[in-house]
Formats: sequence, structure tokens, C-alpha cells
Amino acid sequence: MKNNLFLRIFGGFCLIIVAASAVLLLLTFKAVRTAYIDDQAVHLGNLAEVLRPTIASTLKQGGPEALELYVRNVDRKIRVRITVVDAAGTVLADSEESPDRMESHQYRPEVFRSLKGETAKAVRRSSTVRADMLYMSFPLSEEGKVVGALRLSKFMKDIEGLLIHLRRRIVGTAAVLMAVVFLVMLLFSRSISGPVREFITASRRVADGDFEAKVSLRHRGEFADFARSFNTMTSDLKSTFATCEERREELDSILSSVQDGLLVIDRDDRIVLINEKFRTAVAEAAPEGRFYWEVIRSTRFTDLVRRVKDGRTKASDEVVLKDRSFLCAAAFLPSRERVVVTIHDLSDVRDDGPGRGDRRA
Repeated sequence: MKNNLFLRIFGGFCLIIVAASAVLLLLTFKAVRTAYIDDQAVHLGNLAEVLRPTIASTLKQGGPEALELYVRNVDRKIRVRITVVDAAGTVLADSEESPDRMESHQYRPEVFRSLKGETAKAVRRSSTVRADMLYMSFPLSEEGKVVGALRLSKFMKDIEGLLIHLRRRIVGTAAVLMAVVFLVMLLFSRSISGPVREFITASRRVADGDFEAKVSLRHRGEFADFARSFNTMTSDLKSTFATCEERREELDSILSSVQDGLLVIDRDDRIVLINEKFRTAVAEAAPEGRFYWEVIRSTRFTDLVRRVKDGRTKASDEVVLKDRSFLCAAAFLPSRERVVVTIHDLSDVRDDGPGRGDRRA
């Protein structure tokens, strides 16, 4: 019981903490990844604002060859892949691959939208370099007309590397916090299971009849109130049972001093009380709990008891028990539906002995 109660409380807390932490970390990782990609997109957008005027002038003055040289030099410095396409989607310059070996980019999702005048973002696998990339595409305009697109891209493996580092930091911090929370939950579980276990132990002692059982008053809050109430209850029970025991002893003394036999029968015809005189008359050592007609085998006695129970009244008759004659008086107790029977020995006052009345059935 000791370990079971503690493990159920502590295990429940741990399960909740682990599940909540797992969900929180998963959502945190996704949120961090999304926020970081958005931040990189903003960075690429700012870079595009700087590059677009230079790209337009370089293309106009030096043609595709000069533009190719320019984007490759910029890529080496800022480590961002730069691709420039014309209005038909033909690649004019690329910082990673030769434009001659690259197919038309007209229907690349981000380029397609930029050629329509929109700024577009996409995360997908590049068919050229065969790696996941973050793409940002921007329209190139001349005199209000879209004449091409500038696409900037970064390898997702570079971004994922930074995200892995962030995840490790987050997991490390979460592990420390969870260790602290587990320690707090450990102490909290013990603060609950300890008093409950003490109350259960004390309750079992009371149930076994030990009214000296007490619980400690060192607890706080509701446990302290419960402890005081429990100790008061055990004290009251001890006093009550002591009083009952005294009254039982008094009753036994009274019944023992009664000269006549006394018998009490409950509604189920079982003997619930019998004094020594009656016990001697029926020659039974322990008749309590047995049916009265198993102990007293007299048809006249049985008829007398049934007549009193059925009529809910009182009556008397002379019966013979163990070859001795007795005057038997019975009365019905309506409050508990019991029958009280008293017998008075007539054998010693008769000249003719116990010959009258019915004999042992």
C-alpha cells in the first residue's frame, strides 16, 4: 500500500508532465522553425532590394556574361544562391550552375508568380542541386513592366543546422526544467501520500478495535483539520465503547442475579440473549445465534412464542424443559420485533413433580 499509493500519485504527475512537455516541445520546434524561415525570408527580401538595381544595370551594360560574374562574386561573399531569369523564364545567370545547362524556370512556382508581379516564397527540393532549398523570388521591373525575376535561395541544410542547434538548446533547457519539476512533484506526492497512508493505517487499527490509534498533528491545512477530527473521533469511540462495555457488564450482572430464566428471541427466531438460569434449564452452553426451536424442543413453548409473535401480545403457559416444569411468560417488544421470555421453576413447589404438561418433544 505504501509504494502503490505513492507511485500512483507520482506516476500520474510524471505522465502528465511528460505528455505536456512532449506536446510543448513539438509545438515549440515547429514554431521556431517557422519563425526562423520567416526571418530568413525577410533577410532575403532586404538583400533583394539591394541587388535589384545593380543586377538591372549590370545586365544592361555588360550583358549575361557580366551578370554571371557579378552573381557568382556576390554568392561567395554572402553564401546565397542567386538566379536571374528573363520574362520568358530563361535563366540569364546563376551563381551555382551554368545557365546553359539549366532548363526554363518559367513554371517554377515562385518564379511563375514573380513573373506576374508578385513576391513569392517556397520551400522545396531543387532539381538542379538536388537539395532542399528556401526560395524567395522577386519581380524585376523596367518602366513599370515585369521583365524578369530575381530568385534568392538558401540551402535548408544550413537552416536546419541552426535549427538543430536551437533544438538542442531548447531540449537541454527543458530537461533541466523537467528535472526540477520532477523533484517538486516527488516532494509534493510524498506530502500527499504520507498523510493519506498514515490515515489509512490508523483507520485500519480503529477497525480492528484499537481506539488508541492517533494520527500526527504536524500536518498543515486540510490534513491538520482532518487529523484533529480523526483523533477526536477515536477518543469519542473509545469513550462510547467503554460506556457500552460497562453497561454490558452491568446487564450481565443483573441477568445473572435474576432468579428466573430470561431469553430474548429476534424476528428471525434466533436467540440473541440468554441468562445463566435459562442456559441451565435447557442444558446448552452456547445457544446464542441459534434458532430457539433447535435449543428448546418443546411444542408448547414453540406454540407460546408463535402465539405471542403473531398476536403481538403477551401470554403465559406451563412447559416442561429437561423433565422440569416451568411457568413460562412471553411478551412481544414491538420496537424491535422481539419476544422476551421468562421461566420460573415450578418443580420444587409441586408435590406431584414435573409430570404435568408436555414432555420433551
